[in-house]
Amino acid sequence: MSNQTQNKKALPKISLCMIVKNEEEMLPKCLSSVKHFVDEIIVVDTGSTDRTVDIAQSYGAKVYHHPWEDDFSKHRNQSISYAAGDWIFIMDADEALRPGDGVKIREAISHPEIDSVMVVVVNFFNQGTSQSLFNQVRLFKRDPAIFYSGIVHNQLTGYQSTVACSAQIYHYGYDLGQERMQAKFVRTSSLLKKRIKQDPENFRHYHDLAVSYSMNRMFDEAVSAGIKAIELAKNTEKKGGVLILWTYFIVASSLLIQRDFQGAEKYALEALKRFPNHLDSHFILVMAYHGLKDWARVKEVSDDYFNLLKAVQEHPGRFGYIVNNTTGEAWRVHLVLGDYYLEQGDVHRCKEAFDHAFSGAPVAFECLKIIADSYKNRSLWKEAAYYYQQAFKEKGDFLGALLGLALAKNRLGKKREAIQYYERALELEPDSIEALVNLGDLYCEQGEEDLAQKFYEKALGIESKLVNVSLRLANFSVQNGELEKCVSYCENILESLGLSFNRPLESVSDLADLFLIIGHELDKSGRDDLFREAMKVALNLKPELIA
Repeated sequence: MSNQTQNKKALPKISLCMIVKNEEEMLPKCLSSVKHFVDEIIVVDTGSTDRTVDIAQSYGAKVYHHPWEDDFSKHRNQSISYAAGDWIFIMDADEALRPGDGVKIREAISHPEIDSVMVVVVNFFNQGTSQSLFNQVRLFKRDPAIFYSGIVHNQLTGYQSTVACSAQIYHYGYDLGQERMQAKFVRTSSLLKKRIKQDPENFRHYHDLAVSYSMNRMFDEAVSAGIKAIELAKNTEKKGGVLILWTYFIVASSLLIQRDFQGAEKYALEALKRFPNHLDSHFILVMAYHGLKDWARVKEVSDDYFNLLKAVQEHPGRFGYIVNNTTGEAWRVHLVLGDYYLEQGDVHRCKEAFDHAFSGAPVAFECLKIIADSYKNRSLWKEAAYYYQQAFKEKGDFLGALLGLALAKNRLGKKREAIQYYERALELEPDSIEALVNLGDLYCEQGEEDLAQKFYEKALGIESKLVNVSLRLANFSVQNGELEKCVSYCENILESLGLSFNRPLESVSDLADLFLIIGHELDKSGRDDLFREAMKVALNLKPELIA
């Protein structure tokens, strides 16, 4: 027997162990990514009714059948019990090993003093445009002392000495269609609520529930469950360990989405007291200070974010088991920096930051729209028009870019172009209030009141509380001698403003007085443009008021 053959036989064997159910869509990608470096494939099927079992067997898997018992760890341990390899490699059907990383895993288990290997798990979201990454033990020696516990988010216990490996597992289970994500949420949240009843003081269950709510965009519930987890974690020996940093991020990011910037800042700062190098908390602070227009802090926390991001990307093992949710969000931080430089009047650095953002953005049209908005917010209409135009070229049915482009053209005095873009917007979204009202305004400016009235009335039919539209239509009705219409618009305005008028309208003069009252209320609330419009109606009804 040759030395080469003896060395090959001496290599430790790896068993891939999986639990599956109805995974015919994802399973081939998973098994194809690992089939050339594992020595056996063990699959525990918990009741598939599709082609999952046939697919597994076509890859040489040994398939064992166990009915689902609402306990992930139990089934995970069942799969391990069938393995014959020296090492157990754990994957789910909605995962795939990064091409070429099988060699890295083989190298990792060559260390004789270790019993486990930590790899990088990359979660994908939003059709692959967002990602998070964290380190997790997925490879360990087959040893009865090493097993899983926990019925939902099962945890590996019993391993003693771990080495970090740069191999990556891509996880697509958070990037499914809406129907599948909803089914996953119902299953997971139900199990978690059951677990909370059994073990109500365990912060981990509330953390997992907060994650589940966040994934389902139930942000109020995510905040509530997350805060509960944070409070319970304070009673544990390790105060929640590094896992609680993820909880803080769930709470802070949910508040950020709800535009509670101060609340987001509060929880990010609390997390940084625990771990000053927490990437996600620095990202939250960038976005929170940008939302608060705290320009003095924006640059500082942006620099901190980029320094940490570099460290996470170059040395992921140094950050242990911390979940980093914002490694793919550098382009958003570049956008914030661009806005910062624009605020400072530094045109060169602004353009540089925006170019960095665009080069790293997973969705070009979204990035271009945000850049355009930055210029729009400072009334830099020429630049805004350019970027809205580029966004519209990237995505021909992008309503937001089209409306922004129409507004920019209007402010640049290009009225006919603005009208054309608003009309194209209505082709995409016939009920666009913004397009309807602005078209009404543009036609009104050009003296085409019949056309203006058509668009205003349609807008009011969709949204009844448009005070500006009701005032303009009231003015038209007075000019056309249609006082009954004027009264109906007046009633609509009163309802929208929460005003009451108990006197009967017995004359045109009474109606004029009512519009004076409306104008006074608008003036008190600082709505000067609407105040002037109300005064126009009153004067058209009662010209002697001008004396």
